[in-house]
Amino acid sequence: MIRLLALPISRRFDSTWNLEVLHIGAIRMQRVPVSSSQLTSIGYDPATLTLEVEFRKGGVYQYVGISAETHEQLMAAESIGTFFNTMIREGGFAYVRVS
Repeated sequence: MIRLLALPISRRFDSTWNLEVLHIGAIRMQRVPVSSSQLTSIGYDPATLTLEVEFRKGGVYQYVGISAETHEQLMAAESIGTFFNTMIREGGFAYVRVS
């Protein structure tokens, strides 16, 4: 199912993002397993700046507006869970549960 989320234009988005409605959840991506007590796997689509995370306790979520640099920092973090919570979950990014 495709979900639409209306968002105000935000400085988090690159200047090419001039749409106020994003198709969140429409993107399917491959995830890679990660070593984390909170997360099972992570995927990233640089074309849409979408990060997909699978949680150990269940649920897959997509976060929009995540830069390639932030994704690289997440994957290289000493604690992926801590980085995710601090920089992404608490960072005010739009998200949707996709499964």
